[in-house]
Amino acid sequence: MGYLRWIVILFCFLGMVACHQDVPHFRIGVAQCSDDSWRHKMNDEILREAMFYDGVAVEIRSAGDDNRKQAEDVRYFMDKGVDLLIISANEAAPMTPVVEEAYQKGIPVILIDRKILSDKYTAYIGADNYEIGRAVGNYIASSLQGKGNVVELTGLGGRPLRWSVIRDLWQPSVISRI
Repeated sequence: MGYLRWIVILFCFLGMVACHQDVPHFRIGVAQCSDDSWRHKMNDEILREAMFYDGVAVEIRSAGDDNRKQAEDVRYFMDKGVDLLIISANEAAPMTPVVEEAYQKGIPVILIDRKILSDKYTAYIGADNYEIGRAVGNYIASSLQGKGNVVELTGLGGRPLRWSVIRDLWQPSVISRI
């Protein structure tokens, strides 16, 4: 009879432990602009790092290069009450209002790779595109010894271009863009 009582107590204890829900104490929303291998790697590393902390939950949404969808994703995270937003803005101008809205609601916002058109964010992790453009422009001008033709390929219109600084460097030059 003594064994039966301990078995019942053991099963009750196991039932309580097995039914315990791990409610996250800190929620992170990640609003990615694209769905490519570079972003997949970033997402995997964010998720891996979150595993080291009890009570941290991460949800990642990808906008597939769609500004409207990414703004909806950010609003979704705000409505869910996330504690932190990580955003890689598809384009600066369309994303600025919704990022500012999140920031003004007191949600810390970390921008990755691309900035917005205001300073209403908590932190930025990325490159200095102006300085990269200056270095590339100086290298090309030096390689062409001040004369020649360069074909300029640009990205999406709203994304910051390293070429804008190159254009500034070459204004008085005899190097022309085709």
